[in-house]
Amino acid sequence: MLKISESLCKGCGQCISVCPHQALALEGNPAKSKLTAPERCMECGACGLNCQRSAIAGNFGVGCFACMTKETLTGKSAGSCAC
Repeated sequence: MLKISESLCKGCGQCISVCPHQALALEGNPAKSKLTAPERCMECGACGLNCQRSAIAGNFGVGCFACMTKETLTGKSAGSCAC
């Protein structure tokens, strides 16, 4: 699962702009990145790779691999893979 360090996050919003599934949002005062839709997060790593402060950690690539494997095994597009 994705983890965001509140102490490292400066609320720039870069992670939000690169998330292909709109799983993140800025919340609080001061605004910090939050995983607001964990069911949408595929752990693709776009957010973590684009965080200038290394505030985001996770097991990147796992969700994308699972999605692509499901598509391959079923022969159907999952429709939610954007990785």
